[in-house]
Amino acid sequence: MPGRLGEFKAQEVSITVYSCALLRFWHVELFQAVCGHALQQLPQFHSQNISNMVYAFGLVGFRNEALLQAVAAHTPGRLDEFTAQGLSNLMYGLGLLRFRHAAFVRALCRHVPRRLPEFNPQNMSNTAFGLGRIGLRGTGLRLCGTGQATYL
Repeated sequence: MPGRLGEFKAQEVSITVYSCALLRFWHVELFQAVCGHALQQLPQFHSQNISNMVYAFGLVGFRNEALLQAVAAHTPGRLDEFTAQGLSNLMYGLGLLRFRHAAFVRALCRHVPRRLPEFNPQNMSNTAFGLGRIGLRGTGLRLCGTGQATYL
């Protein structure tokens, strides 16, 4: 399958990784191929594809630094495209992977407060969990409201 990823649309890529996560299926060759494919196609990925992929990699504990750096660099300009669930799943996945990227966290922390009315309790807790896992001090969403990111 890794050799056929070029045939996959972004949604199919993210669903494949998410399915692996749900099945607790670990396949390094597949995950590395997905990361390589996603790096080339990231601008074509919808926000949901990005958040689902990062969330899924977080669930299985697969960390690809190049992909995470690309996601952190690519998504700040697209945060308006993410649903509240997408934002929270993205931050939750990054937290599971303990991926710290100060510029991304600052962008997220500037963005989330104006979107809080859209967040349900699960979205809030997932976001706070993710911020806490990367070492953000204080209550994740309270500190997020200040627009500052301070790490432990």
